[in-house]
Order: sequence, then structure tokens, then C-alpha cells
Amino acid sequence: MVLSNGLFMLYATRQDGTRRELRSGRVQRVGLVAIDVYDENNNLIEDLSGDRLRSWCVFDPFGKPIDGDVEPQDLAKFFMCAQKPDTALG
Repeated sequence: MVLSNGLFMLYATRQDGTRRELRSGRVQRVGLVAIDVYDENNNLIEDLSGDRLRSWCVFDPFGKPIDGDVEPQDLAKFFMCAQKPDTALG
């Protein structure tokens, strides 16, 4: 799935759980729980790929979820931030 034209991905890393946002590149599912994340030049972003993310979700420009896998502890923050895309994440 290409992240452009308003599509964006919120994610939380397994390492520290900090929620961040990605607005360019692409996301590809690998199996049932893993994903590969690529930058805008189609280079694999290893720190965000495989099973390194605790939670992730791709949203449309209106904050509607399109695809993802969000852990229960991240649900409220992910969906609150998606409704206000300019909100600082942390």
C-alpha cells in the first residue's frame, strides 16, 4: 500500500512503544503479522520491517483505518491521533 495522497501510517515500535507517523513510502504485509516498510525511494526500512513494530495502522486522509494490526494498549492513542493528523505523537 503506497503512502501518499493523504494516506499515512501510525506505528509503535516494540523497543520503546513510542507512536510515530510515516507519510511517504509503502507498506507490504509479510505473512500474518509482519510487514515490510519501504521509503519513498523503495529502500527497505529495516528498523520498521519484519516484527519490529508493536502496532501499526494505515489511515485514509479522513482518519479512517484501512489496514493494520494494533495492540490493545495502543488503540486509544492511535485512533485519537488519526482523527487529528496534525496532533504531535509521543
